[in-house]
Amino acid sequence: MRLISVVLLLIAVLVIFVLGGGLGISYQTQKNSPLLEKAAQSEAVIKNLSSKTVLSIVAYGQVTNIQGRDITLTYAGDTLTVRIKEDSMIYSLVTLPAAQKGAAATSTQQKAEFKDIKKGDNLNVTLRLLPDGQLEGSTVMIMSSLVKTK
Repeated sequence: MRLISVVLLLIAVLVIFVLGGGLGISYQTQKNSPLLEKAAQSEAVIKNLSSKTVLSIVAYGQVTNIQGRDITLTYAGDTLTVRIKEDSMIYSLVTLPAAQKGAAATSTQQKAEFKDIKKGDNLNVTLRLLPDGQLEGSTVMIMSSLVKTK
């Protein structure tokens, strides 16, 4: 009788241990489930935005840092660092003085070079989302008004 009690007690402890482990695994799976779902959604967004059917994404902001080919843009409290590719097209928006007194000034775009971009300039950067999730700038428009004299 004593032997049966000990065996039943050991079986009860073993069952409780197995049930506890199973509940722990179930809890961990439920706890991480929303994170896995968000990761899957992020992968889907990256896949869609890096598709050849999405031609570009545009970023706008003031240049707060330039390091190599990386430019940091800041706008409304948000910052974004973008690598500008070597063969990118860079233009500057130039405001031409009025031809006659009282006439409106006109604007045109001119080709520029990467070295023409300075801290404080406002930029429009055409971006491409790469399959690895990185952003790459392909076209840059320097929006800061420059007055060209004749």
